[in-house]
Amino acid sequence: MSNASINDVITGIYNAVDPFRPLEPGAPAHVECEAERGEANVLLDLGPEILRSNRYTCQLYTGHQGAGKSTELLRLKKDLEEAATVPNYRGTRFGFPLPPF
Repeated sequence: MSNASINDVITGIYNAVDPFRPLEPGAPAHVECEAERGEANVLLDLGPEILRSNRYTCQLYTGHQGAGKSTELLRLKKDLEEAATVPNYRGTRFGFPLPPF
């Protein structure tokens, strides 16, 4: 394989992975990482609390950039919609500055 074709392959891989673009629920590129993340499951951790509440709830879901937060929240949104609720999902591409330590 020539250097030009290797560079084309690397460029293709680099551009196929975008940590700023969340995966849609059921996307074939989704990889279940429960073993690495621990037992955290947004559908089980936040879903029942939202569904059972008699009042509006507001949830904060945090993690490192590119860790899959938006992807998981989109899965939760789909799950809630299937349960006949109307979730108000608002994603952001802006981080919150942390104070200096």
